[in-house]
Amino acid sequence: MKRIYSSHILLAMVSPLPYCTDAFLSPTCKYKRYATHLHQATRFPTIFPGQSLAHNFHEAVLGILINSDGQNVLSKQRTDTDTSSSSSSTQAHERTVQKVERCERIPAWPTRNGLLQRRIAKSGNPDLAARLEHKYGGADCPNLWLSNSDQRHCSPFLMMCHHNHSFDRNDPIRLIEKNIIPEGFPSHGHRGMTTVTIVLRGGMIHRDSLGNKQSFGSTTYNGKHTQWLSFGKGLIHELMWNNDAPTSSKGVITHQEIYQIWIDLPQSQRYMEPRIELLGGEDETPIVHDTRKDIQTAIVAGSYDGTSASVDTISDLSILRVEMNKSYEIWTYAPPPTHSTIIIYVRTGSIMIGNTRVAAHCTAYLSSPSLSEEDKKKVINITSGKDGADFLVLAGEPLKQRVTARGSMVVETPKELEHAYIDYENGEMGVPWSEKLTDDEWRRHLRQTQGQRSRSLPKKKI
Repeated sequence: MKRIYSSHILLAMVSPLPYCTDAFLSPTCKYKRYATHLHQATRFPTIFPGQSLAHNFHEAVLGILINSDGQNVLSKQRTDTDTSSSSSSTQAHERTVQKVERCERIPAWPTRNGLLQRRIAKSGNPDLAARLEHKYGGADCPNLWLSNSDQRHCSPFLMMCHHNHSFDRNDPIRLIEKNIIPEGFPSHGHRGMTTVTIVLRGGMIHRDSLGNKQSFGSTTYNGKHTQWLSFGKGLIHELMWNNDAPTSSKGVITHQEIYQIWIDLPQSQRYMEPRIELLGGEDETPIVHDTRKDIQTAIVAGSYDGTSASVDTISDLSILRVEMNKSYEIWTYAPPPTHSTIIIYVRTGSIMIGNTRVAAHCTAYLSSPSLSEEDKKKVINITSGKDGADFLVLAGEPLKQRVTARGSMVVETPKELEHAYIDYENGEMGVPWSEKLTDDEWRRHLRQTQGQRSRSLPKKKI
């Protein structure tokens, strides 16, 4: 099938992502490798002629950014702090920090807020930029972990993207922008992975090619704040911000904030049947309260302090959300011995792990235990900063398998990746639809395109 490189280059040029335009317009820009990366890609998602600019834009951006061979597009823009030589004060029974990264934050929804915060951060005040973003929104931040060289510290996690946006109903610029780039993520396909979407503020509406529609969010959603979706052999879905729900700002501004986590599936489960469920409430995502220290630990997956979440994870992992409302308190976590991957992302405030400070919007990667029984018992002690802290903990057992990714497809080999996009283009996972369709129109679309969808996908490796 003919690859439409020129369309992707055009879309990249008009992208609101600042490093896209910098790469093409500035010959001396440090992101110049971005343009070179376009030509190194092995496969892009197809441009669908019948779909909107928004759909095709989303496909292009995913194809450029999410790619196991060209992960350095974002990772080389990060600031790494090597702390291996500064851990002398850390106790012998504690896990230590290997490195700390601050990822690029992409201005979006509203772009002007993100650009201003970006300028403040670059001028030497990233803490102020983080506080402004938390209050006003305007950016998203993908942490990509697709490189096979990072498996020991990142697997089974592939990506964590922190989205923080606000939508003003009286903003005339927004009314123009939303007709060009819709507010959310238009229909697109996935294979070979699980997404976990945790709503921190606001809400989302999901529709997929199997006919499922779900609404979930932080309030007024029957307590359901998290979606767990294992795509397996393939599915097309749409995830849009629910900006029509009641707001806390006199009906004018809707604040939307989520974590979206991509998790690798074991190779034996790559072609499983898709599985989707909503989570929330004490029975499914219990919260452990430490009233003396004013610390709340929400268990999205796995367990903490003898309490477990309900979701049946396909591989061995834990996802925890921790809120420390007091200054200089200590939160202790004893991860299972199998969880050699520990990733901690700070949403607000700051934390100390040993003698390493991790500021807001930074990601810490912890050391892996050795095979000794004593090392496996090491704990994690985290101290909140002067303004408290709110952070995410991702812990799991590495899958020890190769990852080949492009766009929204995750497989083992380049040949499987090629096959995934052939299936996508042939309608095997469903046929994309416009985000503007009403529910009745969307269901009619599913019925009309059912004949283009084959339910029998290969069960063997290609």
